[in-house]
Amino acid sequence: MRRPRNLVKRGGWYYARVFLGGKLYRRALGTRDMETARDKLAATLDDIEREIREASLPKPTTVSAFAERWLTEWVRQRRNPKGVKLTEQRWTQHVEPAIGAIDLVALTYADLRSLRARLDGKRLKPQSVHHILSDVRCLLRYAVDAGEIVKAPWRRDLMPRIPEQAPKRLTDAQMERIFRYARPKEALCIQLAVETGIRWNELRTLQWRHVVEDPSPHLLLEGTKSGKVRRVPLTAGAREAIGELRRISQSVFVSPYRAVNPCTIAYRIRDRMPEENRVRWHWHQLRHTFASRYVERGGNLVALQRMLGHTTSRMTERYASLSDAALFADLERIESAQAAARQTGVHKKLKTAHAAHGLQEAVTGPNPGPIVGPANTTTHGLDA
Repeated sequence: MRRPRNLVKRGGWYYARVFLGGKLYRRALGTRDMETARDKLAATLDDIEREIREASLPKPTTVSAFAERWLTEWVRQRRNPKGVKLTEQRWTQHVEPAIGAIDLVALTYADLRSLRARLDGKRLKPQSVHHILSDVRCLLRYAVDAGEIVKAPWRRDLMPRIPEQAPKRLTDAQMERIFRYARPKEALCIQLAVETGIRWNELRTLQWRHVVEDPSPHLLLEGTKSGKVRRVPLTAGAREAIGELRRISQSVFVSPYRAVNPCTIAYRIRDRMPEENRVRWHWHQLRHTFASRYVERGGNLVALQRMLGHTTSRMTERYASLSDAALFADLERIESAQAAARQTGVHKKLKTAHAAHGLQEAVTGPNPGPIVGPANTTTHGLDA
């Protein structure tokens, strides 16, 4: 009997052989008998073709595998180094252990809900959970744009509700205590920050060439958080602080604290205060204080957004919170205006009534007034 072409014999054993895609594939049939080898040949060839076809198909991408692509192609190109580092930490610590092994196309809303429950079990702050889930939402949106999935299994109810917090601005009394216990150089940097609203990193890298006098005194900030060049006008207090810093400066940088952490300055000033009325503050609160003062003085939110360097006005509104004193003063102003308006309205009504009464007297004559007589003239026939 003639042996099939795909059946070969080596060392007394039979093998199945097939050429597919220019490659030779061989599979042992495990027999020395030709008839048995014939019976196994067709099934073995089908198995070889199926395995090769499955191997040629694209393998399902896991969430972790696509996350590497997302970090490389999107995060590292759109976020600053600090943001990239925080994103990688959040992903490695919280997201990847929960949903990293799931195929991206098989990811469901239930998986994301399980991730949310896992985050809640760690007792993280709502803001931290919000940041972590925001990264997951960003990854899913990028997966849709890249064509990996058709629709992201995302719903808005996955996000936690962040409770409203008290304004982060510092009151005038707190600022007075901070200036009282700050050393001269520290006070100058604090004054410049609270008068301009610039961030600590912008103040730390600020050079004298960034202080521009024309057409009006302002700071020309480069290398900002958003990567955009920003111009911040200088108030009288800011110009005074810059003048004193220029007098004591011995380098091209405005700030004398180049290698100091801002928390260290805040801790030093706080430790100098008495324990009973110590102000607990951090440097970024100076930026909130600047924004709140600017709005309380009648400043424009659009101009404030440009000075702070925010991309959206919503972020600017978070910074520009009114103090309680300004809120109560505005309420008193409104009530005073309403009282004055009511008083003016009553006066106008009285004046109109008097004018109408005078017109009536001119037409009908003066009012004769009440008739004066006995209280009761009825005798009921007793005196008749």
